[in-house]
Amino acid sequence: PSSSIRGFSHFLGDHFFPVVALFAPLYWSAPAPARLIVAQAVLFAASILPVYLFARQRLPTRDAFAIATAYALFWGIQQAVAFDVHETAFATLFIASAILALDRRRWTWFWMLMAALVFVKEDMLPLLTCFGLLLVIEGEYRRGLWLVTASLVLVVLVIGGVIPAFSDAEVYGYGSTYGDALRRPWTIPLVLVTPIVKLRTMALWLLPFLFLPLRSPLIVLVLPFVVTRFLSSSPTHWGTVFHYSAPLGPILAMGAADGL
Repeated sequence: PSSSIRGFSHFLGDHFFPVVALFAPLYWSAPAPARLIVAQAVLFAASILPVYLFARQRLPTRDAFAIATAYALFWGIQQAVAFDVHETAFATLFIASAILALDRRRWTWFWMLMAALVFVKEDMLPLLTCFGLLLVIEGEYRRGLWLVTASLVLVVLVIGGVIPAFSDAEVYGYGSTYGDALRRPWTIPLVLVTPIVKLRTMALWLLPFLFLPLRSPLIVLVLPFVVTRFLSSSPTHWGTVFHYSAPLGPILAMGAADGL
């Protein structure tokens, strides 16, 4: 499973995203890129349902439908749809479903979705940590602490072991992106908000939902995206292009419904 785009002899040496293997059966019947584009659109569309169901438990039907529509039209989702095909489409469905499962205390489904997020990409692992913190906030102390601990162990195993094992260079290639912040941790608060494009991006996450997510404990799930994107030295992580903001969509929409 080499990557002709990134030049890796094994694609897991670039990122840990084995979930993309689920696209493979589409190529067994017809190896056409259009099939991947359609599959990604279906995944994004499917994530609208748990957003609506979560909102409907809190709001009248019309208002819940408005929240779901705002989610579907969220610029982060639209940018991802417009930019190639990525594992992000799985992330939105898993995140939205996990929030709904947590809200309904469907623990079997919740843990299955936490496991599924592990296989989406390594940057979902800090999100699992924040799901654990959310559990603690909601009084589920044992489950929350277990999830925090498990997620931190997985970060070490995946970034420190699995990815380097598949990498031609035997290292995690994106660690240097955070080198400056880690060498000078006292600068982290300033780095998170400068240059100003980072503040603009944060405002554009919240503005479509009238800043209502700030009233919900679900806002804690935004924190890993703030840290992993804005501590990065790569300017592509700071703005509104590409697919990076799509996973925030269900968190913000469902947070808006809860905040409202």
